[in-house]
Amino acid sequence: MEHALALAVVSFLAYSAAGWLHETIYALVTERRLRNPGLLRGPVLPIYGAGAVAAVVLLTPIATDPLLVFAGAVAVTTVVEYLGAVLLERLLGLRLWDYSDRWGNLHGRVCAVNSLGFGLLATVVVYLVDPALHTALVALPAGVAEGIATAGLVLVVLDLALVVRRRRAERRAARRLAGERRASVA
Repeated sequence: MEHALALAVVSFLAYSAAGWLHETIYALVTERRLRNPGLLRGPVLPIYGAGAVAAVVLLTPIATDPLLVFAGAVAVTTVVEYLGAVLLERLLGLRLWDYSDRWGNLHGRVCAVNSLGFGLLATVVVYLVDPALHTALVALPAGVAEGIATAGLVLVVLDLALVVRRRRAERRAARRLAGERRASVA
């Protein structure tokens, strides 16, 4: 794996883990219980990793203008969240979040308050977190970064494959049960 790609993958994994930690703490505070906030069994929320990496890649070139970065961060994270929701719904039949009751929502997949919050978070990532993370990552020997990237990606992909397999089996069982119910009624 090329070193620059390895660094991007490790960044993705770090932001995915940070997103998992953020959501876990949020659930602990708001629901007063500890739970896994994500679809995967591992401590990662890939949507956070995708949003952070997309924000860094797309917005670092315009980092001289904080207001433009914030506006771009709101747009980038909103698109990532919306597309993530659509993919989960279409591919796995899951709706992991629903903002239908919130102001400024679009099909319940995104809402104004969360978009502003994620935009602010992504702006902090662009200006503060990513420069520090990048400094730490470039100090890693290439082989170490590539090993972390490869191992992390393999674990996330295996985790995702198991989730997809389980979800497909659940959907098949639900369809079979619905068919049996229709047949018994007829």
